[in-house]
Parts: sequence; C-alpha cells; structure tokens
Amino acid sequence: GSPPPQNVRVSNTTKKIIMPVFWDSKGMIHLDNLEKIITIKGAYYAKLLKNVCVAIKEQRRGLVARGPRLQQDNSLSHNSHIEVARGRNCGFEILSHLLYS
Repeated sequence: GSPPPQNVRVSNTTKKIIMPVFWDSKGMIHLDNLEKIITIKGAYYAKLLKNVCVAIKEQRRGLVARGPRLQQDNSLSHNSHIEVARGRNCGFEILSHLLYS
C-alpha cells in the first residue's frame, strides 16, 4: 500500500518585509531584503548606499561618470550626517525632497 496522505495546515500569517529599492530609467539597480523587523538608522542606510554605489559601478558605468542623483524622502535616517557623507563619497548628487509632496 501507499502511505496515507499528509494533511497540510494552512495558516494566515502576516510578516512585514522592508525592501529598499534603487532604480533608474533602465530598471532596478539594487534591492535589499530585510526580513527582520528593524528600524532603519543612519549606519544601516550608509551601508546600503555603499552597496548601491558598488552596484552602480558594476551595472551602470556611464552613470558613475555623469554623477548619479539620489532623491529620497525626509526620514531621519536619510538625513543623518553618516548618510550624507556616504552619499557624497559615492559621488551622488543628493536632491532634496519637499515636505508633504
């Protein structure tokens, strides 16, 4: 005989996932997957920008020569001194984002 069929439990679970995405007109440049629930702080965001900088150098070499522009919202992690310094070190021109827009 064959083994009895297994009962599969179906449960409705919700899980938050934060996925920072960086893209340009040609498509996605970098995607980061955060499965843990964390607060994005300046140090994490600076590390993320470093990874984006590497991805741009690998995927969009012409963009590095022209100087990539970075537009972001006004969250505290984006405006931290660490993040601003990292962005400038990577050659990003940081565009300001108007409040409530």
